[in-house]
Amino acid sequence: MHRALLIAAALFATPALAAPSAEQIAAVEYVAEAIVTGDFCDAWEADKLAAAKYLAGFGVEDIAADAALQEAFNAKYSSVTYAAESLGNDTMCVAAEVLYGPEGGNAPGLMIETP
Repeated sequence: MHRALLIAAALFATPALAAPSAEQIAAVEYVAEAIVTGDFCDAWEADKLAAAKYLAGFGVEDIAADAALQEAFNAKYSSVTYAAESLGNDTMCVAAEVLYGPEGGNAPGLMIETP
C-alpha cells in the first residue's frame, strides 16, 4: 500500500533517461527504509509528501519508470522488512526518529509522528 502511494505521488513528472546516480539510488533506499520503519512502529509513519519532495530533490520523479530504481527500492524494502520482523516496535520507533524524524541522521523529515 505504502509503495503504491509513494509511486503514485511521483507519477506527475517525466522519468529520467540516464542511468540513476549513486545518490539517486541512496535516496530511493532511504525512502524504502523509512516506509518499512513506519510500518513496524506505532508512533511514527512515513510522510509521503515529504518523501516525494525528497526524491524530487535528487531528480527522482517516478521510481517505477526506472528498473534500477525499482530494483533498489524493492531490495531495500525487502531486507529492512526481514530485519524489522525480529526487532520489534520499540527498536523500529527509535530508528524512525533517529534516522528519519525531524532531526534524523539519514534523511530528516521523512517520518512524522502518528497522530
